[in-house]
Amino acid sequence: MSNMTLPTIQTTARRLARSALELLFPVHCVGCGREGQVICASCVTGLKVLERPFCDTCARPNVNGQCHDCLEHALASDDVLSP
Repeated sequence: MSNMTLPTIQTTARRLARSALELLFPVHCVGCGREGQVICASCVTGLKVLERPFCDTCARPNVNGQCHDCLEHALASDDVLSP
């Protein structure tokens, strides 16, 4: 049997699992495609703040409350929340 201890085996298993996930699901910035983060710092600084008025459902600009399309075609869900 090998001289590997349980903590060493656990650490190696975690590293292998992390490497496999990175290989299968690489993290790329949705803005520029750069590898490393879902949204890189450069792209975060370029994001515009959504200012009112906008549709409460689809965020279409220059609409108070809900836009005509959202009023006619209700969403299948009641609410969508984000942090």
